[in-house]
Amino acid sequence: MKSVALKLAVGVAAICAASATLAASPLVGSFNVQTTVVDSCNTLTTNDVVFANYDPFLLTTLSASNTFQFFCTKGTTFSSVDMSGTVGARTMSNGTDTIAYELYQPSGDGAAATCPNTATWGAGTPVGTGKGYKPAAVASKAVATVLRVCATTVQGSNVSAGLYTNSVTITINYL
Repeated sequence: MKSVALKLAVGVAAICAASATLAASPLVGSFNVQTTVVDSCNTLTTNDVVFANYDPFLLTTLSASNTFQFFCTKGTTFSSVDMSGTVGARTMSNGTDTIAYELYQPSGDGAAATCPNTATWGAGTPVGTGKGYKPAAVASKAVATVLRVCATTVQGSNVSAGLYTNSVTITINYL
């Protein structure tokens, strides 16, 4: 009886040792967690460009400007910011009467940019006179990109009294 109990005890000890060896060797693996951040721009806020009162009997230039702003992903770069309308042929209208005006690129980025009124603002690349404007790359999504649009019109047209308007579309092209 003693030998059966001893053999049984040795057998149980061997099974436990084998189980302990198997449990001590876990299977290990790994996986990645990832996402892709895409360039994105949103929340375009625009302000009207409003000239002072137009006098058809004067032959002076009126200048006006205002800003628009938008937010983009940090690091976003731009191919161009474009303005609709044909450079050299933009007009505000009131019925059949029209008043010519032109849009110009600012001296740089930001609300403090000035209006030298030398580089017309159109559409397309390469950027520069008559084409789109290229702002600096975005430093932070929390800081708006602010751009100034500049405009001029020459008084003296033979037009009726009233409000003259035109709608301009801004297109922000980013890479």
